Amino acid sequence: MTAARWRVLAVREGPAWSAQLLEHDLAAQGDTLPEALASLARTVAGQAELGPLVDIAPAPAEDAARWETGDSWGELDLGSGVAAVRWCSDKKG
Repeated sequence: MTAARWRVLAVREGPAWSAQLLEHDLAAQGDTLPEALASLARTVAGQAELGPLVDIAPAPAEDAARWETGDSWGELDLGSGVAAVRWCSDKKG
């Protein structure tokens, strides 16, 4: 089975970071970008244990639009899939 390919939008919000999985409306926060991404990976793993991720709706369309204009950060292994990560400096863009 092929691993899922997802997108994550990371946003710096003041002194902290948030990470939003776009294909499924899951998010997490951290003091640094790596902490927010690690927290998101734990959130995705925990949610996957509770039930199929396909039951979770996508993130809001405006977040997906923000991803298109974000700066590339790299990839994040979410266990059941790999996500391309892009970041922005604030939620309003």
